[in-house]
Amino acid sequence: MGEVRNTAKKRREADRDRTVMLRTTASRRENDLVRERMALVGTKSIASFLRKLAVDGFIIRPELAGAGEMIALLQSISDGVKEIASRPDGAERPDRALFEEIRKNQETLIGQMNRIIGQFTGLVVE
Repeated sequence: MGEVRNTAKKRREADRDRTVMLRTTASRRENDLVRERMALVGTKSIASFLRKLAVDGFIIRPELAGAGEMIALLQSISDGVKEIASRPDGAERPDRALFEEIRKNQETLIGQMNRIIGQFTGLVVE
């Protein structure tokens, strides 16, 4: 309960620092687009959304759910490369399965990175 009061108090204090009112009008279509974009970034406050957008220029919230798996793949690839590089000259060649594992991990990682990059292609605002 105390944390809720502190948050509300901080919000009121921040609002007191904001003494300039900014206003605009929009068509129903524009309003719908603003509301859709607010939903994409997970905010319900139109004032906060528009203020952040006006000050920073844009808001990006990429979906990085697979980031942990990507890091694990990078670690696996790195470990395989280190194993190959640490063999002394004249030592037996690395197992073909190790090369195949590195290649498969690289393909998976590239696919995941392309999916994340694909999220940014729709960011151009008309």
